[in-house]
Amino acid sequence: MPTAIKHAVLISDVHLGYIVDDKHFAKIVARIHALQPVIVLIAGGLLQKISPR
Repeated sequence: MPTAIKHAVLISDVHLGYIVDDKHFAKIVARIHALQPVIVLIAGGLLQKISPR
């Protein structure tokens, strides 16, 4: 763990699977990646509904 975290990203209530599809989530991930954070924190609901594929 770094002694000083200069860049952190917090995302919340993604609800992947019902509200947010894979294509939209890929855009979110790309935006986060572009910020080059040291750490990504996920709060709230990450998954909403899981359907078998």
